[in-house]
Amino acid sequence: MHTMPTRIPFSWMLGLFLVISFVITPAPGQSGASDSSGSNRVILDIYPDRAGDALIIGYADSLGSLKFLNKSEYTYNNNTMQLVARTNALTRKDEDLWTLRFELLDRLNGYYAAFYLPGDVKLKGVNISEGLKYIISTRNDSLVVEVQGYDVLDPVVTIEYRQPFFKADEHNNSDDLYLFIAAMMLAALGFAFLINKVREGVRREGPSEADRVDDPANSIEITSELDAVMHTLTDNELTVLRALLSHGGSMTQLDLRHETNTPKSSLSDILLSLEKRNIIIKKEFGRTNLIQLSEKFLTK
Repeated sequence: MHTMPTRIPFSWMLGLFLVISFVITPAPGQSGASDSSGSNRVILDIYPDRAGDALIIGYADSLGSLKFLNKSEYTYNNNTMQLVARTNALTRKDEDLWTLRFELLDRLNGYYAAFYLPGDVKLKGVNISEGLKYIISTRNDSLVVEVQGYDVLDPVVTIEYRQPFFKADEHNNSDDLYLFIAAMMLAALGFAFLINKVREGVRREGPSEADRVDDPANSIEITSELDAVMHTLTDNELTVLRALLSHGGSMTQLDLRHETNTPKSSLSDILLSLEKRNIIIKKEFGRTNLIQLSEKFLTK
């Protein structure tokens, strides 16, 4: 295994990750309904630091397309499909110009990657392969490039940016980033434990009347905030969201699939993308899932 100098012991993150994975891995016969059999998806957050190393956290149905892992430290949980990796194989530097190239070699029916660049970089350009779309935003102290696509072959993302010269003996803010991420992973341990307890209660009691799908006549008013979010969505995501809005913000995943005439695996990818951006909430509902609009959009 290729090992790079680490400012924070990578084994700490691996240990936290393995503990969290153990807690949130469903017991036999208790796995949630995902409607994602036969899919090949990646959902990854990439955190490049000023020295050119990158921390990668997320989910991948298969590691076959992630060739950069051959030059990386990583751990992967086969049950939850969770990946944590650290690599210097994604970036190269020419004076103050950095190039980050993220290439996957496979056909993916669901692709989402978010690149969290240091906040003071000057973005020169973003190039993406066919079938991908991207948006740029700022989040906390990071410049974020989010890329997504459906049914894409060998997706490639190339990001060029400039940043102040970095000296190895200077304090690196990425240390704080890694500490923050490690702390968040530890917090996720407690959260995952709580979620498992809630799920166990739902399984015992079954769906309550409060979780029933709303009347289709009870449509949701599109607020200015929701309208702004809708302008960032793909056509497929808009189709799903509009169906949800027309049914009072709540539908089963099965009903949503039939109403929008969306293939099962494609709908799962769309819902994962919307859920990751806190647009929807997904709950277990018998042998399917209940899809609900996030509460912040439920003003009528």
